[in-house]
Amino acid sequence: MKKPKSIKIGPIKYKVEFKTLDSSDMAGINFKHAAIEVDKTMPEQGQKQSLCHEIAHGILRARILENNEVGVESLGDAILDVIQNNPSLGSWLVKKHEKNTD
Repeated sequence: MKKPKSIKIGPIKYKVEFKTLDSSDMAGINFKHAAIEVDKTMPEQGQKQSLCHEIAHGILRARILENNEVGVESLGDAILDVIQNNPSLGSWLVKKHEKNTD
């Protein structure tokens, strides 16, 4: 499966780029430019964790909740854990609503 090129969080569509970052940061979210960057030199699992971490920042900002690193780290890890432990969940969640014929 391909890495995402964009992610919609709340009403905002964020451009996602996987590239070599110059700083010591593993990833970052830029709210002003609606962009997320993830360091592509990390192992794939690290890239996934970092992306979920930045998604957590976006969710908290979109919902105007406390946006501190401890909470974001925990939420990001929880998001990744749920998705990885429930592989069919993502496809079910994005499936178009179908009328119930029962």
